[in-house]
Amino acid sequence: KIQNDFFKLQIVYFEDKVYFSELFCILSNKINLIIRERLLIFIKIIIFSVLGLQGQDTTFVRSHAFESSVNNIDGDGKNLIVRTQNKLYVLTDGKFEEIRRVNLRNGRYTWIKSQGNLSRVATYNSTLLPQNKLVAAESIRHLLPGSFHSNITKASIGNTFYLNYKGNLLEYHINNFYFIAHREKSVRSVYNDDSIRIISSYSGVFIDRDYRLFTNETLPGGNYANGETFKINGTYYLCKDYLYQLKNNRWEKVPIPGNDPSFIKMKELEQRVLFLASNRIGYVDLEKASLTKTLFESKSELNDVEILNGRIFIASSDGNIYTLGLNGENVKINNIGSPINDINIQGDLALLSCRNGLYEYTLKTGTSKKIFEFNTAVQSLNINENIIVTTFDGLYLINGKKIYNIIPKTEFNKYGLTVFGSEIYAGSIQGLYVINKEQLLFDVLPGLSPIIVLDSTDNSIYWKVLFVLAIITLGIIVFYLQKSKVKLTAEIRKKSKITPESIREIMLENENLVSVESIAAYFETSTVQLNRVLKKYNTSGLILLKDIKKDIIKEGVLKGMDLDMIATRVGYSVKYIKKNFPESLG
Repeated sequence: KIQNDFFKLQIVYFEDKVYFSELFCILSNKINLIIRERLLIFIKIIIFSVLGLQGQDTTFVRSHAFESSVNNIDGDGKNLIVRTQNKLYVLTDGKFEEIRRVNLRNGRYTWIKSQGNLSRVATYNSTLLPQNKLVAAESIRHLLPGSFHSNITKASIGNTFYLNYKGNLLEYHINNFYFIAHREKSVRSVYNDDSIRIISSYSGVFIDRDYRLFTNETLPGGNYANGETFKINGTYYLCKDYLYQLKNNRWEKVPIPGNDPSFIKMKELEQRVLFLASNRIGYVDLEKASLTKTLFESKSELNDVEILNGRIFIASSDGNIYTLGLNGENVKINNIGSPINDINIQGDLALLSCRNGLYEYTLKTGTSKKIFEFNTAVQSLNINENIIVTTFDGLYLINGKKIYNIIPKTEFNKYGLTVFGSEIYAGSIQGLYVINKEQLLFDVLPGLSPIIVLDSTDNSIYWKVLFVLAIITLGIIVFYLQKSKVKLTAEIRKKSKITPESIREIMLENENLVSVESIAAYFETSTVQLNRVLKKYNTSGLILLKDIKKDIIKEGVLKGMDLDMIATRVGYSVKYIKKNFPESLG
């Protein structure tokens, strides 16, 4: 259309110059309108790219110590320099070496002037921090062990990221094969098609109309969701306890009469719509907004449903797999022995994500065996002959007989794992992990070491050996606990009485004493009696322990201890420490 108008513009211009300006204005307005639309998308993509860098998962590695406080750092992608009060260092082969015979008298801060060999980095000094060298709070606040301050500088070399924070040099590793969208929001599910992406979370239901963007756009009526989203007969439905549909650009409740079930999933099946609710399964007529038939009801919670060869397979929290026909006939029950969160059918087999691990289930015989023990396997997904498994303590990849820990120490949510195009989506309590599938499989995976290699022989031998080792380990633990108890009893006899000072002393000496109950057990008394004694000192067990742990946290930070180690020492999570003890973090 633009080309046609421009062709007319040329003809009119040559025939009569009087019409040129009018037609040019019309054409200009059309061009400006298109440019504005394209520019808006382009700007959003650029913003997304910048925010995507911030959203990348960044893991703290260590803190580097120097003789004096660090004034600033600077890098050019290849070189990293560190300026202290009177010295300048450069990172060479993983070590910081002092650059000698360099003039540092004409400025407190030093910057890289141009690239060069590591031994000949050209630099210049400044008395003030240039604005373009400072780091914005929004980009790094989630990385800091304490409160943000204004004179933070940064540098990156490859996947290693450095921050100058309160006179310290902090080193991080950037996991750039994935990033976290909607950080700090508990994401429950992700729906994708060629026109829209719907992200359900406890903090809102987000709509992305361009697959390249992750926005905070929400629609009225979708303030949260705890189930999945589906598209049936051209309409989007949201499982949000009750059933909602996207209508007139808002989420509206489907007015099903009677007691609405707590909807979890829906599937189209032979001109009918099968629904799974928290305690029953059946058919629903979405046009008439009515439940047409209930196939099965359970006293325990139902978590997932799959269909194969005219049979319905239902996962339950009571550890049972329920199998029935499409009309509810011929119900069979097989018990796995552990609550089941998810069913993933592969041919004649199914993978069951259970509370105590991942099971392989034979559909014809109803027999099962545990493949690997996880801390609550949540969901599994097949990716290019690999299996992705989300759990309560991380995301794993199973490649043949090898198991890799891809994203550690993260609690993932039910119904949150899916794949679309080149990306794997995994919803967690920390946000939505967006993983580049090709980069994970072809770049990252070959460089990883498996956490375990499964034995292809009889697994019963493995479990027998594991059982024997567990018995031996338990015996050793009991022996040392008894020995420790005797030692503690001897130490108690040496003490005249329970005081805040004596409690502080034993907590500093014994890393296992992190609760009021453990303190009471140490003195061979009850928590009630312990608090009764401490009341004489105008305190209580909880108040005293929190005060002592505050000092332990502060001491650990001063010693340069990793925050995860400090958290383990005091029995708190890292998030709890950052929120409740910011003053102890410096």
